[in-house]
Amino acid sequence: MLAIGYYPEAVRAIGIGCTESVGRIGTIIAPILIGLAPSGGVHETTVMSLFALLAALATISLVVIRLYGDRQIGDPALTAGRG
Repeated sequence: MLAIGYYPEAVRAIGIGCTESVGRIGTIIAPILIGLAPSGGVHETTVMSLFALLAALATISLVVIRLYGDRQIGDPALTAGRG
């Protein structure tokens, strides 16, 4: 599984579990939404654009995890500049 390398060791099990859960939920919901959207008057391009937006959000999340994932709660780098 490729996602293992993105999570710090301390939260790896939680991260992988959440990733798999979201993937499974998406696998169930996506076909339903794709089937219902045209009957609701939503154009197919709009539906696909929404899925692209979710993929972009996932990409941004992985970048943030990669940049800040090795920091711990209470790390001075995370609280710098706070009063």
